[in-house]
Amino acid sequence: MKKSALWLLALSAQALAQQPIPDFTANNANAPDPGTKGPPAPSYGYPNAPDIYSDANLRFRQSLPSYEAELTTVPTFQSIGIYWAPPGANSDRRSRVQYRKHGEPDWKDGLPLWFDPRNKEYRGSLVMLEPGTSYDIALSLADQPDMTAATTQSTWSEQFPVARTITLPPGVLLQPGERVSRPYQITESGKPGAYVRYVSAPFDADPAQRSTIDMGAADAHLSAGNSCVAVNASYVIVSKLQLKNCQRQGIAILAPSHDVIIEDNDISGFGSAPVTTESPATAGDVPTNKIVPGNYMEAGIYCENSQSNPDQRVRRVVIQRNRIHDPRYGSIHWGYAHPNSAQAVTFNHCGDNHVIRYNTIYSTAGHYFGDGIGGGSNFSFEGFPNADSDIHGNDISGVFDDAIESEGANRNVRIWGNYLHHVLAGIALATVSEGPVYAFRNILGDTAGMTDPVAANQDAVGHGVFFKLGSREPIVNGGRAYFFHNTNLQPPPIGNLQYPLGAAGFLTKGGGDTCNVVSRNNLMTSSLYWSVVQVYENCGKNDIDYDAYRGGISFVDKVSTSELHPAPGSARDGSARAVVFNAGSKVWPTIELFEYRDYPAAQYQSGKVFLTTKAPTNAGDYQLKPGSLGYGSGVYLPNFNEAAPATAADTGIDAGAHQRNTPPMEFGVDAYRPKP
Repeated sequence: MKKSALWLLALSAQALAQQPIPDFTANNANAPDPGTKGPPAPSYGYPNAPDIYSDANLRFRQSLPSYEAELTTVPTFQSIGIYWAPPGANSDRRSRVQYRKHGEPDWKDGLPLWFDPRNKEYRGSLVMLEPGTSYDIALSLADQPDMTAATTQSTWSEQFPVARTITLPPGVLLQPGERVSRPYQITESGKPGAYVRYVSAPFDADPAQRSTIDMGAADAHLSAGNSCVAVNASYVIVSKLQLKNCQRQGIAILAPSHDVIIEDNDISGFGSAPVTTESPATAGDVPTNKIVPGNYMEAGIYCENSQSNPDQRVRRVVIQRNRIHDPRYGSIHWGYAHPNSAQAVTFNHCGDNHVIRYNTIYSTAGHYFGDGIGGGSNFSFEGFPNADSDIHGNDISGVFDDAIESEGANRNVRIWGNYLHHVLAGIALATVSEGPVYAFRNILGDTAGMTDPVAANQDAVGHGVFFKLGSREPIVNGGRAYFFHNTNLQPPPIGNLQYPLGAAGFLTKGGGDTCNVVSRNNLMTSSLYWSVVQVYENCGKNDIDYDAYRGGISFVDKVSTSELHPAPGSARDGSARAVVFNAGSKVWPTIELFEYRDYPAAQYQSGKVFLTTKAPTNAGDYQLKPGSLGYGSGVYLPNFNEAAPATAADTGIDAGAHQRNTPPMEFGVDAYRPKP
């Protein structure tokens, strides 16, 4: 036993007496060895890294644990990723996790770490922790009491010490005699514990005084360097700027920058198009039926790393409380081809340990995003957000493909508490090559009209999905994916439509082969009574159970056991018990159908637009009402819910995103701000 773990012997009787820890049966038993089957497609980034053992993803490809140390922890504000590779580790030895605030007497259980036989390592996360707080973490093996490990890890503080503040001039930044702004270069770095803050001039009394970079009308001849702001520095904060009509990106984060905070900015009208492309029909915030596609994956906040050395990649970027909206050009939809054009946030090969939280992302007809938050490469051992990252509390709408595209390694990635609506797919996890990824307490609203809005009958086309899984490249399948306590809303039909406006599927095989999926306590519904679960088991087993569902359950490649313990009232058709919310009809936004006809002969058209004209009036209350499908049907998941007094008819734990008797859910730029 390690000396640092001696206090494991003092685990409190309270912790040892807690409810039984769940034991999941999902696995990746048939997944290929990542180091012996050649590169995935597209090829893995950084093949020429000079020291492959300096990068956890490359170590994984060598079938080695992520880090040389036996125990490693990686924090964010509210999460801690855990990596443990003790001698003799194997799939038959379950790892127990316990934690407590440093100095407190009582321990709590965490979800057990998952053992990945491909690199002989236990991995997992603690979630929903308090920022700026030290936690004791104790690990043990269930059947080997002398094999223990322990550490103390602090979460990030939300207070960033500022050593120097650079205040930009008020109003639009212009050079003498010029009518449009030039790119603003951020090159002065801070250091640990001493950030440099670039901030707008005060504008509370007069919005016109807000420091603004406005690059004017589209100019296809400007170089790729013409973003509104270029960050080529570390330990910097970019705050409260207004960025308009950026010729390329709103904010471009350049390698080898790291420890960058982007907060409280308003970014719109960004993006470019090929030289041969005509100008957009309208400004980004003006709806139109004419879609003029721009260059793919440019973004309001953009990072692309060209460094081959893993140690030079952009790392630890925090994007919080920004409004990112109305790009200059618009994405086409699946009625024509794969959605393209601008995204709100794009990270390509940009390291790990990022946090994207409390942002409001939206757009209007003719200017919808391709994806909301995403990056690349998808089918790889890296991707976005790669590892040890959090995406939470965002409000995302106006997206013709994925609201959140979290694809690639997905190693200790946590996605929670997001409100996604007027999008085609909620969260894309195609693929999870390493894992684990945790998607919990997210809400998906309306998806109708986002597949093929030109189609005459919107009841006859797909209504989108909540989670898109899998890959057709076997080598990048096999990572563990957890889905806990998510809610699939079904806004009622409008006009002559027959079906609700929410997603048709919950867990789907949109990316290809799947395995190693664990699902618990979700509120799964289908607007078309399709299969709410439709996945493969090519590379191993899934464990999908204890959910509340209205719709079919289908394993495409074989008959599999699933939902052996469904919530009472679950059914594969319309006979299922109704979903009833505590706030009643106030959970539904007012949605109206529009069809703009300003350019009836346009090659690409926005079609029928299901536009939210009034936000929900439920004040963040998505709790279920007693008697609803999913009320009191949940099971205990340590660190993801709280054990509650139970009866034969009520476990005290509800399915879906919002547990009874808890505070309202909050999303977007004002979420969880301190109240005056």
